[in-house]
Amino acid sequence: MFAVLHPALFGAGRSRTGEISERKMVDPHIEQLCALLQSALVGDPTDGVTSLQASTDPSMRRAAELVANLYARLERLRAECLEVRKDLSDTASFLDSIVENIPDMVFVKDARDLRFVKLNRAAEELMGFRREDLLGRTDLDVFPEEQARFFQAKDREVLAERNLVDVPQEPLSTPHHGTRILHTRKVPIIDADGEPRYLLGISTDVTERLATESALRTAQQIETELRAEKELNQRILECLPGGVVHVGPDGAILTANESALAILGMRFDTLTGRYVADFDGETVFEDGSPCRVPDYPVSGALATGTAQGPVTLGVRNQDGTISWAVYAAVPTFDGDQVSGAVVTLLDITDRKKAEEERHRIEVGLLQAQKLESLGLLSGGIAHDFNNLLVAIIGNAGLALLDLPEASPVRETIGQIDTAARRAADLTRQLLAYSGRGQLQTEIVDLNELVVEMAGLLEFSIPKHVEFVRSTSGVLPPVEADPAQLRQVIMNLITNAAESVDARVGGRVQVRTRMRKLDHSFLTEARAATQLQPGSFVCCEVVDDGVGMAVEVRARMFDPFFTTKRTGRGLGLAAVLGIVRRHGGAIHVEPLNQGGTCITVALPASAGPRPAVERPVEADNEGARTGVLLVVDDDPAVRDIARKTLTRLGYTVLCAQDGLEGLEVFDASDQPVAGVLLDLTMPRLDGARTLHELRKRAPLLPVLLTSGFSEQDAARNLGADCVAGFLPKPWGPRELAAAIENLLG
Repeated sequence: MFAVLHPALFGAGRSRTGEISERKMVDPHIEQLCALLQSALVGDPTDGVTSLQASTDPSMRRAAELVANLYARLERLRAECLEVRKDLSDTASFLDSIVENIPDMVFVKDARDLRFVKLNRAAEELMGFRREDLLGRTDLDVFPEEQARFFQAKDREVLAERNLVDVPQEPLSTPHHGTRILHTRKVPIIDADGEPRYLLGISTDVTERLATESALRTAQQIETELRAEKELNQRILECLPGGVVHVGPDGAILTANESALAILGMRFDTLTGRYVADFDGETVFEDGSPCRVPDYPVSGALATGTAQGPVTLGVRNQDGTISWAVYAAVPTFDGDQVSGAVVTLLDITDRKKAEEERHRIEVGLLQAQKLESLGLLSGGIAHDFNNLLVAIIGNAGLALLDLPEASPVRETIGQIDTAARRAADLTRQLLAYSGRGQLQTEIVDLNELVVEMAGLLEFSIPKHVEFVRSTSGVLPPVEADPAQLRQVIMNLITNAAESVDARVGGRVQVRTRMRKLDHSFLTEARAATQLQPGSFVCCEVVDDGVGMAVEVRARMFDPFFTTKRTGRGLGLAAVLGIVRRHGGAIHVEPLNQGGTCITVALPASAGPRPAVERPVEADNEGARTGVLLVVDDDPAVRDIARKTLTRLGYTVLCAQDGLEGLEVFDASDQPVAGVLLDLTMPRLDGARTLHELRKRAPLLPVLLTSGFSEQDAARNLGADCVAGFLPKPWGPRELAAAIENLLG
């Protein structure tokens, strides 16, 4: 201001003397101007400015104008200062309000004595003291000494380092809240000289947060441990040899281990999408009867809250097989309420299969033992009974040769011969059942055989039975004895026709086809050995008759078992023996709508074999010469053979066993042209006798005779061969023809 006014008041370039004299000249104005300036600074210069503006001196008017402008500017500055002061006051009040209401504890200490100079409400509430009781006091006046020393040490560290210090956790003892944990930040407040004047601290109560974090860490640790325990339990469940299933209180299947999935044959998502009740109709007891849901161990555990089982149950799989397991269930609880159940499954499917296989083997073994016993019995019968039949048939035949055609006795003797030959058929059926019957195999077309037998039987089947035959277009041939297969087909068709109720009528169908048979079919079938699954040539006889009870099916192939009023009960027994002898199997299946399907399965032939040449009956007329040796332990057989061969012109030597036969052979003064040798004899049997004869005469013709089949005889003879075989019983004509074939 004075710099601005100086040129106008004093001018420029004047001498000091002039300046003094001129200053003296204008002193009144100067005094007036100074007063005006003083009033502008401390009061209202309006009046003074007005008087100067009225002055005739331009400088005074100029000075008045400047003073007026200065006053206006001062007024504006004064107004701005007031406004700034108000803003500062408002800001200070706002900041004080924030500090006062901030939830964290805020405190200020002086830098020299560390006495509290300012506190907010949170500090009062947290420390439990009134503000006026804390201001001007130090930590030592308020807190336990150990805590106070710790606080002051941190304070001095802040002031010394003139930097922020962060204390994450510091304990604070309070009278009302116990010990609290604070997270405190302290910072120095520096004055204009760069020295610390105050210490500002802000403390956050982290007690609850730390407790929550600790609880969270504990919960996380527990969760981790539970997860690890669950994983361990799951590992244990997966390693268990048995199945484990967790079921909810409503029967919903919640989870299961791999063993349970394997036992039940299901995927995890399939099994866990089911309820226990969904297994109704799929579960059976060991005896095959259905097991209902209330009978399940898990149902009892959920209903009673007690452990149930163990119970052996089978569950039908989607492929039709049954998975067997031992089931047990224990309930789980939520307080006093049943919250579910844990079901254990011990897989015994393989054991059941082994038991079934063992039972099948035992049954087969018993059947084989029975068959062997019957075979031995039938062998004994064949030997003794056939010897008797030889005597009967032979003597009857010789008598018929001696009787004149008009003799009334011929009819009686003919009936004796017929009855004896029927008895021979009975013996052959017993041998067929025991598997020791005579087999004369050739390549056979089963279709042709069925057509032939159907044509023969068509007119003997009762009128109330519709007889239908159906043959496959092309079938592989089988290697079989056609005569015995005819007997099989005839017996099956006859039995099927007899099973049809005459009051309502019915149908019998015989059909042939190529079938692929699986393990279960062959296991249920009856066979001499365990056949492997594969393709077989099959003949099926199906009827819609009354069917068969389970106990009848179990005994239907036993010898002498029959449900007919008349009959010997050897027809199906012979059928079984024939089928077994051919390496096949026979299967009996009851039909749902009634009736029965019997399937005879035979292996297809690998290739054609030459047919066995059958002996041709020789012309018995005319005399023969030569010495023949008859070796048989039965006197009646020897006598018939001697009489028959003597009538033919031969010289006959007889022996009752092998030792005597060798003695007679060695003692004969004429060469022996041929030998009729029995297979079964005391002291020295036919096989060993033949062996000794071969030593004496390697090319000697030997005709073997036996009640057993030719195959059985061949097995007993080993490497020694015979020129012919004559099965017992035989008559004079059969013996004469066989001798003619033997000697050529």
